Amino acid sequence: MTPASQHRKKNPRGTVGWRSIPSVKWLVRFATTAFCAAMIAASAIVAAGCGSDSKATPLTTSEFELVAGFSSIDKQSPFVEQAQQLLTAKCMQKAGFEFATLDSTDPQRSSTPTEDFLNGVGAGAQPATVMAERREDGYGIYRQMTKPSTSNDALNRQQLAARATAYFSTLSTSEQKRWDQTMYGDRSGEKTVSGPDGMTMTYNTLGCVGDARKHIWGTPTDGVELPFKIEGIRSQISRAIRSDDQVRDATTKWSTCFKSKTGKSFKRPGQVRQSISNRYGDAQAGGYAAILPEERRLAVADAECVFESKLPAIYTERFRSLANDESTSIRAAVAKYLELASRVQSNSMQVINSQ
Repeated sequence: MTPASQHRKKNPRGTVGWRSIPSVKWLVRFATTAFCAAMIAASAIVAAGCGSDSKATPLTTSEFELVAGFSSIDKQSPFVEQAQQLLTAKCMQKAGFEFATLDSTDPQRSSTPTEDFLNGVGAGAQPATVMAERREDGYGIYRQMTKPSTSNDALNRQQLAARATAYFSTLSTSEQKRWDQTMYGDRSGEKTVSGPDGMTMTYNTLGCVGDARKHIWGTPTDGVELPFKIEGIRSQISRAIRSDDQVRDATTKWSTCFKSKTGKSFKRPGQVRQSISNRYGDAQAGGYAAILPEERRLAVADAECVFESKLPAIYTERFRSLANDESTSIRAAVAKYLELASRVQSNSMQVINSQ
């Protein structure tokens, strides 16, 4: 028995959708379900602007920061996710089901495509400040991995998935159906977002999931479709920028510099952080401290080379140029997201603080 949620399915014509089981899809990306498929489905939004009017109005600073992943809104997404989970947990528990929540401090989150290049060093970052932070805290992974949970019930993603799978398997067939109905509602509440190349994403607007999104976002649809579009726009531009000559030259300079300082070969800054994160993921809790010196060493070298190559300034300038070229086609989604952001953040913190 598989609970009905976002589903992924391919028919002979190539149509793809999403359906998840509680231990994999929804529990890994509940609030930002749409993020998982964003790189696919929002391509059409940006592609539609490829032949856009050359007189398109440049994006405002707020609009650009949101598209590029520099906005403070991105830093709030873990709390939006946590708030929606808390509301869903309360709803499911009221129906008699066990339901655990994910800790908002869980470090195993996907970074934005921009972070793969900048790795926490923005175009306006001050070298002295960044270097001091890197020498003390590395990338901050050790601190995140050893930080006490904000709640006795909060789990990391792997623990949550394992608990959910074990719990669901204990339910009878009739109770599994009731769990599914309570969580997602019936199929009349399913909505589909279409993307290019025959790909679609289907999600639920009813049940505890839909009610939680409505509480936070005002509607059960905006909480899926707006992040879906914004992340897709961001990913599409980020993919295009990888072939930009100026960005490639700066990235090559960073890679050469990093190898000369550390003896290690990586193509982009984000890969260094990911490699350290993977080491922590493979280690037992008692072995985290032994990894910290290496985390600091690589993080410092990474930042030094980022500044030497001028990668942040070059990447940001080229990203802004591409985003401005597409401003007409992406402005509506960006403007609506910005309009809702303050209310969404306020609603999320109210839910979290009320627990």
